Amino acid sequence: MVAMVGVVLIARQGGIWTTSLAALVFPIGAALGCATYIVMMKRVGTLFDGLQGLSMSLIVAALVTTPFGLAQSGGHLPRRSTD
Repeated sequence: MVAMVGVVLIARQGGIWTTSLAALVFPIGAALGCATYIVMMKRVGTLFDGLQGLSMSLIVAALVTTPFGLAQSGGHLPRRSTD
């Protein structure tokens, strides 16, 4: 929440917006994602022993972000580099 307020405060200086509101979607989304991660990791940490919670969170993060990566790449996976 504090990060999101900080992003808005940086984008507004002297009573005017220094950027468009559409350009604030990604930083505000990142702030919300970070806050959600902190809250969820505390909860997951109490449910699982050892590194099992971390493993589960990485799997969920991969599943959540894969559609965005595929959309950005046009649905194509890059070719394997032979360098």
